[in-house]
Amino acid sequence: MTVQHMASVAVAPPAKSRQRSLSRNSAIIGLVFVSPWLIGFVLFKLIPILMALGYSFSNFHLLTPEQTRFIGLENYLGVFRDQQAGASLFGSIGTLLFTVPLEMVVALGLAVVFSSGRLRNKRLLRTLFFMPSIIPALAIFVIIAGLTDPSSGWINRLIVQPLKLPPVDLRTTFPFVISLWSIGPGFLIMLSAVQGVSKEIYEAARVDGAGPVMRFTSVTLPIIHRRSSSA
Repeated sequence: MTVQHMASVAVAPPAKSRQRSLSRNSAIIGLVFVSPWLIGFVLFKLIPILMALGYSFSNFHLLTPEQTRFIGLENYLGVFRDQQAGASLFGSIGTLLFTVPLEMVVALGLAVVFSSGRLRNKRLLRTLFFMPSIIPALAIFVIIAGLTDPSSGWINRLIVQPLKLPPVDLRTTFPFVISLWSIGPGFLIMLSAVQGVSKEIYEAARVDGAGPVMRFTSVTLPIIHRRSSSA
């Protein structure tokens, strides 16, 4: 065995142990930075979800918890016998089928507009489009209820009544408004996806004679769909 080989053998273990130590320190630092989110997730999401799941199998009484008893699937079976629960369920499904596609279409359209080089003040506009999504849904409901109130809401008093249009019904307008009000996160996701498409591909399509609509349908949408499917 040569002297160089003996030296390499002697130096290798400390190098490997130092690498493991660095990896361990990096993992610890990462956990420290992630720990606030983990603690918040466990305390305010995971534990309430598990408690709600457990309470769904009992006749839980908030004021008299000592009277709580295990009743199995009785609460779930009662949904099929309750007309209000059925109407609420179908209303939620209808809102989902209407809100999600509308939000995705509008978010994608805004992302394409914001990806254009002709648009100015993009940072300010991105902030303005994202800020409403921070407001809770309950606050949005109160705001929309005040705006569409038949007696004091300025939408009905200044727009609907002078034009002799039917009054704005909050039950029909709220899903539409909430889908556009909370479009911020979806808009940012779509914007990053559109901006991730290589400009060289757009230039090649433009040279081949593809217009804006053709570039969107033949370049942007297929690439976004392929990347989302592979992810």
